[in-house]
Amino acid sequence: MIRSVTLITFKAGTDAASREAVRQAYLQLPAHIPGLLAIHPGLDLNLLEGTADLAVVAEFANREDFLTYSQHPAQAEVIFPVCGPVLAGWHTLQHEFVDAAFMEAYYAAYNSEDAGRLRAFYHPEVELHSAQGVMHGPDAILATYGWLTSNFRDQMSPDRISTAGATATVWITDRFMAKSDVQEFLGKSLTKGEELVLKLKGTYELQDGAFKRITIEALG
Repeated sequence: MIRSVTLITFKAGTDAASREAVRQAYLQLPAHIPGLLAIHPGLDLNLLEGTADLAVVAEFANREDFLTYSQHPAQAEVIFPVCGPVLAGWHTLQHEFVDAAFMEAYYAAYNSEDAGRLRAFYHPEVELHSAQGVMHGPDAILATYGWLTSNFRDQMSPDRISTAGATATVWITDRFMAKSDVQEFLGKSLTKGEELVLKLKGTYELQDGAFKRITIEALG
């Protein structure tokens, strides 16, 4: 996920109506630009000295969608006619982030038993760290996932999601229901239909729109 932050300073004497017209113009962009997930233009509250006049926060699934946004004709056709005449200066930056919706989409993919759908969430150099050791790369992770889904109905439920920049920490209830008798799994044997419930904490670090490092810890 990519967040773009743009800070705009207006020319001295720009009236309130002109400032609001610029804010409203940015609100029109989702109708013109595919891949723009959300946009939040906000005028400064004048609580501090020396601040910018307008902040525009926009969110995208990936870098390609951001670049499409930055180069889209709507920037010239919708934004520039109202912003250009009153613009004194601007700065922008882009940073990666993960949010609760992204994590919920990940768990929906995990619970689907669709390895191809799940693969899209993993960076080519992903590492998964757990008490069983370290798995390197999507193929290793998905091989284990394939074994699990062959033997269990494995459903992960996020009980609580905390995000900070490109890192998410999730408290998870993981329910395994045996599809057939399983002789050994995590030190236990299970008969068909028997359920094992684990409480876990997962830390997920995002890079280039996918998980680069995952750490799973058992709780209790």
